[in-house]
Amino acid sequence: MSSHSEFLQRLDASDPGRFSLTADQGQAMLTVHPPGAQGKPVVLSSVIARLELMGLSGWDKARIAEIVAVCDGRPHAVCPWVEPAPVDAQVHVLIAEDAMSADIEITPPAFQGKEATLADLHVALQTAGVLHGIEESSLDRLLAMQGEEPGAGALPLRFRSAVRLTVAHGTAPRPGQPAQIKHSFDPAPRKAPDADPSSRVDFRKLHVIQTCEENTLLARILPGLSGEMGLTVRGEPITLSEPHKVTLLAGHGARMEGDSLFADIAGQVRISERDGLTTISVEEILKLKNVDFSTGHIDFPGTVLVEERILEGFKVEAGGDIIAGKSVGQVILISAGDIILSGGAAGNAIIQAGGDIYARFVQNSTLSSKGSIMIEEMAMNSRLTAGAAILLETGRGELMGGESVASQRIVCRKAGSRAETRTGLTAGIKPEVMEELLRMENELRESTETLRRIEAHLLQIEESQRKHGKSDQETYDKLKTLSEHYRSIQENLQKQRERIYATLEPDAGAEIIVLEAIYPGVEITFGAGIRRYVQERKPSFLYTRFVPGEGRVMVLHT
Repeated sequence: MSSHSEFLQRLDASDPGRFSLTADQGQAMLTVHPPGAQGKPVVLSSVIARLELMGLSGWDKARIAEIVAVCDGRPHAVCPWVEPAPVDAQVHVLIAEDAMSADIEITPPAFQGKEATLADLHVALQTAGVLHGIEESSLDRLLAMQGEEPGAGALPLRFRSAVRLTVAHGTAPRPGQPAQIKHSFDPAPRKAPDADPSSRVDFRKLHVIQTCEENTLLARILPGLSGEMGLTVRGEPITLSEPHKVTLLAGHGARMEGDSLFADIAGQVRISERDGLTTISVEEILKLKNVDFSTGHIDFPGTVLVEERILEGFKVEAGGDIIAGKSVGQVILISAGDIILSGGAAGNAIIQAGGDIYARFVQNSTLSSKGSIMIEEMAMNSRLTAGAAILLETGRGELMGGESVASQRIVCRKAGSRAETRTGLTAGIKPEVMEELLRMENELRESTETLRRIEAHLLQIEESQRKHGKSDQETYDKLKTLSEHYRSIQENLQKQRERIYATLEPDAGAEIIVLEAIYPGVEITFGAGIRRYVQERKPSFLYTRFVPGEGRVMVLHT
């Protein structure tokens, strides 16, 4: 038996079940193909998720389940397929809360709608009441921005993002001196660790715990001075007759006396600034030498400080911060505040913080933070998820293996390794969105690899015919049919992905920065979890900044 025939038999046996969604005469047609003898069948939940992501409605779950169960490889109508109507560009005027500036945001047209014109911009400004400080040059620039074509990207669909520009400025009043709060303690002690004389940052010197004694002055309000009149973009006068005021609130363990705030108890000073309000409280601190069988699991409403070790298998929960004096292994740490690991985490540790996470190193662990994750030396084969940023800027700063997902930015010194370890870096999208689209991306990659192998066998048969006049026409015809089948699968997946992707734009301000070196095997992603850039062939030893473009990743070197 020829190698081509053996390849066909293996391919037929391992071919997974597949499904496609196409449009035919206004109906969404679902086709489910059966798997090979050793392949996995199509799962109902995957079909349902795909229908929901594509925004299709009117289908019946029982009918879908019946089609999936039968998997006869024939198209079946399951619901209406409604093509969106043309939508013209939309012009929105956004006036700042203080009316000192006005932006125009142009939502691009869709499905062959009309672009915005200069007349449209002027009408929108007049309707919104913007009369003062309009800049014609900014209006011209905004129109030019909406017409700029994106470069060719990795996705078949090239779509435009909304464009926004400030087009009017008010005349600012002459500023006075606002009221302010004079703190006796650092209001952001966790943001900047100390550096030694060699400029090496020491994460053990974070000054996270700021303590005070009873009756200590914590803060006081300094009054401000009045300013002078200005003019808003609406042409309204701005008179600053009163200085800007600040609000200082006493939290737990603190008290106000006039414009001064004092500690009622001895403990940790906590300063919170939110919605223009500053709240200062004093919390008790639970200090433990170890967490082990002598203490059991820990659940404490304030800050927990563990000087030595946390035994594997134990759980620490805190309403404040968690500070671990030594490295941790297979433990669970859950904090409403920050989590500070003076050492690091290894061995399947699970760490969740409502604030930031600081560590010297992380290995084979899962970290999630609503704020940022900051690591000094390295993160290896770990899952990092941050609501803000992932930062490895100090020490070795190596990020290798695993998956790192941040809503805003990722910064590291080195990405990947010389061993070409697969390292996924994703920014600009909420982490939970990625999980739903990952199955579709994996299916597309598998189809691409199978098609590549099929075409390699076709080339071998064609070369044999050309050189020796020998040809296995039956095998060649089967391979050709399979090639067309997999191309159809790819095309259908691409179309579905385009439709989904059009509604899942990455954050335009997202960025991924590699300061020193990026190795092969590193995958850079923005948006919905579809690979956009892969470092291939050889490492790059340049400062590299990745930002989302219009349908592609832009790579900037310095």
